[in-house]
Amino acid sequence: MKVSAAFPSKWLKAEDVGDRTIPVTMADVRQEEVGDDFKMVLYVEGQTKGLVLNKTNANFIKGLYGDDTDDWIGERVQLYTTIVNFQGKSTNSIRVREAPAAKGKSKGKSNGFTEDNPPPIDEAPAWADELNDEIPL
Repeated sequence: MKVSAAFPSKWLKAEDVGDRTIPVTMADVRQEEVGDDFKMVLYVEGQTKGLVLNKTNANFIKGLYGDDTDDWIGERVQLYTTIVNFQGKSTNSIRVREAPAAKGKSKGKSNGFTEDNPPPIDEAPAWADELNDEIPL
């Protein structure tokens, strides 16, 4: 018997994601009691466990979809795991990244540029000639 099966968690853990990248649609964000504190918890479609949002993940999603969590509902992100330093130890952690847009659809607060429609490459400004990369000896 696995200990994790005997004591299931109501929160998503890095072990739940494993080495996969999982595209998800955000369904709800709530303030919930986690231990002795209240934290933001993200729920995604098709999953009963919530992802306790740390500051890194919350700010990343905020950068994609804005400060109001109501605007996050129905938007897509990807979950993946990475190794982070937590309290002096290396540990696996769930991180969030931007999900690729569906063909013909933009992502969140997009600037409209896509792989097929990249931003224009500006010419160097006139003052760029004045810059000198040489380091005096």
